[in-house]
Amino acid sequence: MILDQIANFMVSPKYYTQPLVANFNIMELPFAEPRNALRIHVLGARNLVANDFFSKKSDPYVIVRGGGTIVKTRVISKNLNPQWNQTFEILFSVLPMQEIEFEVLDKDVDRDHPLGSCKIAVSHVLKKKCLDKWLRLENVESGELHIKVETLRLLSDSARLKKVLKLNKTLKSPKNEELSSVVLYTYIERASCLPVIKPKKSKLNPLATVDVVVGDTVKRTGAQINTGEPEWKERLQFLLKNPLHEKVKLMARNQRNLLLGSFSVPLSNLIAAKDMTMEGWFPLESKEKNSKIKLKLQLRILAPRTFRVKPQQQ
Repeated sequence: MILDQIANFMVSPKYYTQPLVANFNIMELPFAEPRNALRIHVLGARNLVANDFFSKKSDPYVIVRGGGTIVKTRVISKNLNPQWNQTFEILFSVLPMQEIEFEVLDKDVDRDHPLGSCKIAVSHVLKKKCLDKWLRLENVESGELHIKVETLRLLSDSARLKKVLKLNKTLKSPKNEELSSVVLYTYIERASCLPVIKPKKSKLNPLATVDVVVGDTVKRTGAQINTGEPEWKERLQFLLKNPLHEKVKLMARNQRNLLLGSFSVPLSNLIAAKDMTMEGWFPLESKEKNSKIKLKLQLRILAPRTFRVKPQQQ
């Protein structure tokens, strides 16, 4: 009887919705742009569990997860008190309840074994601006992880870029890893007059995706039906070490990976643009005349909170 009464409040397929956070519009979920940049330092660990029976040691490394990104440190062999001193940047949106997860693993030939995990709330980091602490590893007998997480400022003044690049050189980690200096935001809205290549001997609709390429990094939008006017409305972000000699290239492709059209622009042009932003319709190199794509490109400089920004003169 109780189940019947509960069912009366439900509709097919028998589910009940309950908002998890007050005053949050679920329609904003796919469009929340990551405007919070965090620099995460994985410094070291101590008193880790020994997984190797013979050496009484472990070969630890750390996986960091957050903001839809997964990064990991190098492996340090036979050490229960490793020092990684590695730095990563991760972008987070303004969505609530986000966390940074740290998982310590022991590298093995057949299967890596867990050495514990821990996590911190992104909201806590944003409030404190900088956290430098030892975190107790969970689900293991012993072990602590030393991390430092700091917020970064997003600057729109291109005049600050050279100063940040110079500063980053002095802040390199002991392993000579270069820090990211900018984040490139791309918004791929739609295309017009895009070539339509229908699949042979198939009733399936032709599809189109967009590859966004910066340096060695390639990110792809989802596939949308291509009627010549496909809409993607997708956001893709790139963390870049030095944008001065890079370019961004967009390539529209069909479901067979055939090129439908392309567009590229040096990031130096974007740096010189007003507010380091370019948006609107851009012509595509394509077999189809008048083929074009509507998008927005924007650069923001990543600067530590301690970075001094002089007020602009009136």
